[in-house]
Amino acid sequence: MDISRLRESVIAHEGIRYKAYADPILGASAMTTAVGHLIKLPEEEYLLEKELTMDEVMELLDSDLEVAIKDAKKFIDEDSIPEEAFEIVVELSFQLGYPRLSGFKKFQAALKENNFLAAKSEMLNSKWARQVPARAKNLSDKMGEINA
Repeated sequence: MDISRLRESVIAHEGIRYKAYADPILGASAMTTAVGHLIKLPEEEYLLEKELTMDEVMELLDSDLEVAIKDAKKFIDEDSIPEEAFEIVVELSFQLGYPRLSGFKKFQAALKENNFLAAKSEMLNSKWARQVPARAKNLSDKMGEINA
């Protein structure tokens, strides 16, 4: 897995914010900072008022990516699909969290069959794709370009 490529893709989709903001989909009930970091209350309440440095942003991102990678490995065996496909699964895990990612059963089945065109189709046939259409198109297009 190319962590630098993954980090760049997540940053391109999430953007970098140095102060807390309301999640664009979930609103003020899901305050966020850095690179799509969901602020966990009450233990991270200090992040609601703090202006982060770039080092702090990257530290939060790397920690969140570790969780997303671990969860992606629960969803699919990393070694069973090409590196680029696994990075896309990690990015979905990063954005959705494991509980919502685990609901992508047909997507998971397509990956297990190394059918990346079907996986692309399943990505686009989701509530997630309706919520974040530009990101869904970008990631699903990448998935559709993978050759088994």
